[in-house]
Amino acid sequence: MRNLKDSTLAALNSAGYVTGDVAWVGNRSGSLVLGWNVFVVLAARTNFDQGYGTAMVASDLVVVMLDGSWFERREYDGSEWWDHNRCPQKQDGARELGPNTSLAGRWGIRLGEEPGEDENMTEAL
Repeated sequence: MRNLKDSTLAALNSAGYVTGDVAWVGNRSGSLVLGWNVFVVLAARTNFDQGYGTAMVASDLVVVMLDGSWFERREYDGSEWWDHNRCPQKQDGARELGPNTSLAGRWGIRLGEEPGEDENMTEAL
């Protein structure tokens, strides 16, 4: 069994955060929110099995950081963990793609540009 408080602190630590970096904890939609101190009490008494089976922790639980990034629960066949996410940022000098760009496979390849890869995509559109 794994403890949710310990698992959360380990995830924060491995990403370089401390508890003072937490803005709030709640559900993904933000309609249910609790402070870090309340979460720690609840998480300390919540245990889950990292093995296979049924997920034990709410799948929409998030820990939102002051820098705008967040941790969310992930699960595969009952195995549970925290996943750290950051909002994508548009890079300076990003290449703007046009209307003939294929969104299948690789980004930025124009339809028909590479024979064999995208020939059938033109027909599909």
